[in-house]
Amino acid sequence: AVYPHTPTVNNESINKDRLPGVAVTNRSKLTTAILENDVIQPNLGLTGTGQDVSFMRSTLIQTGVLQQADDSTLIMDAEKSEESIRYVLRLIRDFFLSTATEGERSFEDLYEQLLDYRFGISMKKGAIPVFIAVVLRDMKKDLIIKSNGYEVKINSDTLNSINEKPEVYSVQMEDWDTDKTDYLSALEALFSEYIIDKERAQNSFAYLASAIDRWYLALPKCAKEMLRRYSTDKAVSKKHKGFFQLLKTPKTNARDFLMLQIPSAFEESTVNESVTDQVNCCKQELDSAKTDLVARIIREITAVFAGTNDTSLKTLLTEWYEGLSKNTIQNVFANNENAILKLISTVTNDEHTFAERIAKAVTGLRIDDWNNTILDQFRTSLISFKETIEAFDSTADQRQ
Repeated sequence: AVYPHTPTVNNESINKDRLPGVAVTNRSKLTTAILENDVIQPNLGLTGTGQDVSFMRSTLIQTGVLQQADDSTLIMDAEKSEESIRYVLRLIRDFFLSTATEGERSFEDLYEQLLDYRFGISMKKGAIPVFIAVVLRDMKKDLIIKSNGYEVKINSDTLNSINEKPEVYSVQMEDWDTDKTDYLSALEALFSEYIIDKERAQNSFAYLASAIDRWYLALPKCAKEMLRRYSTDKAVSKKHKGFFQLLKTPKTNARDFLMLQIPSAFEESTVNESVTDQVNCCKQELDSAKTDLVARIIREITAVFAGTNDTSLKTLLTEWYEGLSKNTIQNVFANNENAILKLISTVTNDEHTFAERIAKAVTGLRIDDWNNTILDQFRTSLISFKETIEAFDSTADQRQ
């Protein structure tokens, strides 16, 4: 035969180089069913007698790729398919495997082997995404597909785009070891509430980088802009500062972000348990930043009003307020003193809520939007407020 390895696909609607839009849509339904369903359902979950089912029968069932096992379950087994299909699937698999040792390769290399008559296959492009999806189904968790250097999701849209412009896309297989596996598992556990399961099924690294992004974006500004720890006033360490800065940068390459840039921020050359521990420490530091800030505000108020740690804010401020003369309380002050006095007059045992309210009254900013500079300003402004009120109060009786 001139082309001994050309797969036989008995369906002229897909066995062509250029498919009309409707056919591309129906092929996408098939590739999505292959890639995104962990359990193989009858007809891959496709129903009816539409073109998507027709494509499935001609590319997978008639070729022997999709078969019924002895226990009546469906399996997708390349080794039991007809010889030319088996050859093509092995070629695709070998192409992906080669990137583990040779490094990143362009899909143009794969398509040249599938399309060029010199390699004995000379396929039509229409069915190629289906056979790539079959191989990707079991390998996608180990592969990174990029478009112009940016990691993309492994889904039907990407396969369609690769089919149109394979030269724009590249792929690389991650060389896994225990350290890498343990590291990513630990990060998954840390950021689990921000992981979207559907994204996890579409790529190896981007789903986790996106989860870290979601976590970071949900943090209040007071956490993101913290330079000194609110609890101790000690400067954030150089390594933690480097990691915090990394979180702010666009993540154009999820694999590099997770496997290279994060370890580098902690001055490590590779992923290891130390990196995991430091990410965990940084996450706790940022997650607790607002709580630490509120506690710090309470301590600052206590210090300014000469209280002790054993004295509640309600007791401390109520006694101070009740010690003011009626003239002082009724006076109209020039700045925000009256608003602060009104708050103090209604102080309750809910110290956290009171701290947030007085912080806003003193600085004009919600504590979510604070940073270390605003905290310093709060302390200075609160001292100034107290001095202003007490200076007026000391001469209040003379103003009657």
